[in-house]
Amino acid sequence: IGGFGDDEVILELKRNDARNATISSIPIKKRNPASTYSPTIKPKPSLEDSLLDIKEEVPEIDALKGDVSAAFSMPPPPLPFTLPSLTSDQQKKLELGERVQYQSDMSREGSGFVVLDVKAPAAVVWECLLDFYSYPQTIPTVRDVQMFTNTHLAEDYFAEEAVERKEYQDGTLATLKHGIPSVTRASFSLSKFRLSIAAIHKYRPHPLGDYMVFTLDPACTNVVLKSAKGVWHTQSNVNGLGEEYTRVWLLCELKVSPLLPQWITDYAAKRAMPRATSWLKPTVETAAELWYKGLED
Repeated sequence: IGGFGDDEVILELKRNDARNATISSIPIKKRNPASTYSPTIKPKPSLEDSLLDIKEEVPEIDALKGDVSAAFSMPPPPLPFTLPSLTSDQQKKLELGERVQYQSDMSREGSGFVVLDVKAPAAVVWECLLDFYSYPQTIPTVRDVQMFTNTHLAEDYFAEEAVERKEYQDGTLATLKHGIPSVTRASFSLSKFRLSIAAIHKYRPHPLGDYMVFTLDPACTNVVLKSAKGVWHTQSNVNGLGEEYTRVWLLCELKVSPLLPQWITDYAAKRAMPRATSWLKPTVETAAELWYKGLED
């Protein structure tokens, strides 16, 4: 009520009644009601709001092109392994065309690697690595090879079926070609003692260089050899040498029983890695020469 006394309040109410009566006696011109379709009048935005609300309409096809461009500009996924860092001395050996080998102190678990540069495109290197049936002719320690189906990878290779060579050559089980992912199972007879070793090979193309992971088949693990794993990996145009040169890596991991003497483990590791890689350079470089000659013809 705003601080008025009672008498003042009554007097003010009477005055309001008199004014309202006077206003009500003035005729009011009626207007037609507004149409329900009348346009809405919006307040004019301020300069700051107009700058914030600017939205450029992008055609749908242009937006799609932007999404595709973004997808192709994304970096490739990392390799599922880490390459060792080479020392300056190891780099010099590679530049001289020598093979570099390193292995950690094996103890009961150890790792090592071999790296070499070959004068052959990566495609030729992989055609040789994936040609398992030619291993007895190219790798001195391999006496024989038997390929198997690849439908029971969670079990050992005895759960698979032995297959003929043509079933891999015609792509029935897997296409053993550069650039085509594949999973294979094979058993190899090694050395004059015909030691049987089976492995699972998983080859994958990759923008940073193709790789093939091979693991010892569960049936071949025993009280002495607990586990073994390796990776073949290629790098093209290393140090700007050109696509006709390829750097080939072989990474190895091994776990043996504590019952095995240390000196036997070290001796076997030192001999195994050279034997696993010494065949590669002459084989792939000869294959590359034949490949280039075929292109010229």
